Amino acid sequence: MSFVKSILLKKYNSQTLERLTKALKELVPNCGMPLYTSIDLRDSGTRLVAVDVNLFPAGFNNLSASSIERAVKEFRSFLEAKLPQKTTWKLGLVPESHTNNEGYLYHLLTLKNLLEKAGAELRLAWSGMPIPKPWELKFNQNSLMYYPLSNVADWSDAIILNHDLSGGPLEALKDYQKAIFPNPELGWYKRRKSEHFDIALKVLKNISAKVPELDIHDFMADSKAVSNLDFSKKEDVERLMAEASDFLEKIKQKKSSSEKNERPFVYIKNDSGTYGLGIWSFSTLDELRDATKALQKIFARGKQGTQVRRVILQEGISTRLVVSEGDHVEFEPVVYSVNGNKIGSFFRYSYSAKGALGESNLNRPGSWFEESSRYPKDHDQMRSLYTFVALLHSVSAALEDCPCGEFK
Repeated sequence: MSFVKSILLKKYNSQTLERLTKALKELVPNCGMPLYTSIDLRDSGTRLVAVDVNLFPAGFNNLSASSIERAVKEFRSFLEAKLPQKTTWKLGLVPESHTNNEGYLYHLLTLKNLLEKAGAELRLAWSGMPIPKPWELKFNQNSLMYYPLSNVADWSDAIILNHDLSGGPLEALKDYQKAIFPNPELGWYKRRKSEHFDIALKVLKNISAKVPELDIHDFMADSKAVSNLDFSKKEDVERLMAEASDFLEKIKQKKSSSEKNERPFVYIKNDSGTYGLGIWSFSTLDELRDATKALQKIFARGKQGTQVRRVILQEGISTRLVVSEGDHVEFEPVVYSVNGNKIGSFFRYSYSAKGALGESNLNRPGSWFEESSRYPKDHDQMRSLYTFVALLHSVSAALEDCPCGEFK
């Protein structure tokens, strides 16, 4: 099996990446790095770009044993830096309550074990409708014990959120006076993808002044937010379509000579969403002209029934990682960081959707995860570039939480 080789390996040697890493670490704000992040990458062979950055990751169960060991160490370092010194910290872990998805339950079991190995006494808090007493959820010879959220809040030294707050802040934590990680204001009720990528662009501009070998285009997809939308109104959908048409023409003009064989396309995404909900793509104006009803259907509601009022137009980056197994299968790297440090990665796979190979949105129902035996030959070399892009977006997420200087 063969893949297009990445041209980035010739452009960024180990010495250049060391200088870029040093420049990034100089920008970490006083509040420090995020507790954890997962970063979806697209590796086209000509560019390596983060297309989603999640501050409430839900796939720790997909990591290798060595990645788990690194995660324990980094969780311990984070807790030691943030909390008063104790032999054991009492931590409340607050997960999503809307799903009994088996993959998510295995993720919670893994995350719980990680935090306990890092020095926590941990209780899992139920974030849905209040429960009067603890209850046990059993699945496949495993179990998770949930406690009432208000009781966990009273008991704990700190709260770990694994709940993205799409529906808003949790009432039971409204008056909580101790530390909550990540900051609840980074929940999707308030956070914007477009604002994160705006910060990441500023970060790249900053470090490119110190490391002139850096070409920002190699690591950043163009994007633009469109706000004040009501998808029930035809005129608002038409306004979005006009913006999307102009955006497609803009990225066509910016394609570099090394990308001449890559078809320009655009993703339209909910600017405050997760789970792959609210995503549509197009590559021609004809597709866009016929899209009114599709856009209204896709963006009528986000997660937990929230109304979608704002979207991000994001330049599509194809993946060079395509294999044929009867049907075509595409995959993309997903990188996990704890305390700002990359602890591991795996691949998200999905069968190709209709359209050009390599352009599918892979964060959708039916996708699956593997550590992978199907690496391209240059994968080991690419890991250092994955680490750089992961650090870029961990620093950018830290600056979302604690904006300072030119990043306000």
